[in-house]
Amino acid sequence: MLQCARTFFEPGDRIYFKDATRAARNLPDINRIDETSRAGIAFVFYALGITLDEKTHSSIVMSYLVQGVIGKHETDNLGWCISEGDQKKLSWRIKPGCAAWGYLYDRHKKIYEIDPRYEKTLRYIFDTFDSGMYTLPEFRVHLNEKGIRNQSGEQWRKGNLYKLLTQRYEYHGEFVWRGAVCRFHYDDDGHNVHPLGLVPHTFYDKTRWLAR
Repeated sequence: MLQCARTFFEPGDRIYFKDATRAARNLPDINRIDETSRAGIAFVFYALGITLDEKTHSSIVMSYLVQGVIGKHETDNLGWCISEGDQKKLSWRIKPGCAAWGYLYDRHKKIYEIDPRYEKTLRYIFDTFDSGMYTLPEFRVHLNEKGIRNQSGEQWRKGNLYKLLTQRYEYHGEFVWRGAVCRFHYDDDGHNVHPLGLVPHTFYDKTRWLAR
């Protein structure tokens, strides 16, 4: 929008933003707003009570520029912190982000565990489709008719059912995160580590063939 402002807006027009941090997601935008405001197109930051146009005092313009740079820094810093947290989790073999449907994250043990609330439903979905009794479209109809809903509580669509049955590697205890392969696991007696999956490792090879 900022690149087109001087083409489609005329002097005297007003463009509204909530605050400088929303307008200044990157440094070039800060300069575009400054240059465009000097051409007579007003930028109103209503949460800050600031209006930038060709008559704005230089001290107010400087206040906007400083807030924009600070907002850019905060955005970049947040992204860096998230990335660092993800890398730390990966070093511990923990999947970053939210738990997949059917798993719970135990913050004390720092492992994922199968969620007993949804285990029965997911095992029914996987086992029934694995039996080969239904094609993918037929299975979607079957689940909806039985009242079995997806993670969002809605009826199944072909796309989200296909993803669950063929692409969600979490369900055989493995996931890929930015090229890194990690495995969920539990330790039953302090020595024996087992994969924590709802389906065997070969499940997806078969379901991809069934879902063709």
